[in-house]
Amino acid sequence: MIVLSHDATNDKATDFRAILTKIKGEQPGAIMYGGLDGTGGPFAKQARQLGLGQKILAGDGLCADDLAKLAGDAADSVICSIAGVPLAKMPRGPAFTAAYMNRFGMHPVLNSPFAYDAVYVIAEAMKRAGSTDRAKILAAMPSTNYQGVLGQTQFDAKGAARHDFALQVRRGQATAARLREELSACAGTSNSAGGLD
Repeated sequence: MIVLSHDATNDKATDFRAILTKIKGEQPGAIMYGGLDGTGGPFAKQARQLGLGQKILAGDGLCADDLAKLAGDAADSVICSIAGVPLAKMPRGPAFTAAYMNRFGMHPVLNSPFAYDAVYVIAEAMKRAGSTDRAKILAAMPSTNYQGVLGQTQFDAKGAARHDFALQVRRGQATAARLREELSACAGTSNSAGGLD
């Protein structure tokens, strides 16, 4: 993708029409948004109102619980990269949620299951290494085959986790989508991107 522009505002912004009008004139294939749901919801809604039909690509902070409420139907155009599927769809997500709520009296936050599994992945690598030495733990990581809240955690030859999901909101409901498929679809419509970061 070719980046057409970089635009910025602040976390208190509510009116994105000037930035979006500029982006609309650039006719990007996709829009990259770097922010949270409090501003991203209105951003997506105003983009839809201005006739921008492009996908809005963002990090996990945009696809928080309030996105559908803040963006309305425009939330359907948002794709967020996340490390896995929504908690309710994780293999051990419902059990994790129940245990978390029982212990802490609140629903797990977005990164809770990832942090939980990360601790156990490291602990298991320590056991396999028979050591707390950092280099020995690192050497034990490639053989990771941990079954946790997220499902199976393994690493490829370069050390990258084998999780490549994105989160897409459709009619107010978060659904998992293969990140590569979604990005390929965006890249196929145009070889360009505009954005706000």
